[in-house]
Amino acid sequence: MLFETERLYIRELNKSDTELFAKMQGNANVMKYVTGRPKTKEESINELEKIIHIDKKTNREFIIMAVVRIDSNKFVGTCAVIKNDDGEHEIGYRFIEEYWGNGY
Repeated sequence: MLFETERLYIRELNKSDTELFAKMQGNANVMKYVTGRPKTKEESINELEKIIHIDKKTNREFIIMAVVRIDSNKFVGTCAVIKNDDGEHEIGYRFIEEYWGNGY
């Protein structure tokens, strides 16, 4: 775990996140401003595997982590720090749609 709040904690993504990660990425509302379209399950699995295997010590272009509810230990989304095309760092996040507006 990297850090936690009262209700959430942040950790590295892992293979146990596959189903919920794919559910999040497959949602058109979640992906609307990211890719403009939902991703297939296969695309999501491939993306998750790439994220898991990135050498976090040498890659400073982006860091993507899992957001997990403390009360249920359930994956609810991702947060990221990403270096954009202008060399600036941006903070991003994605949540499974059912958690929007629920204080998480």
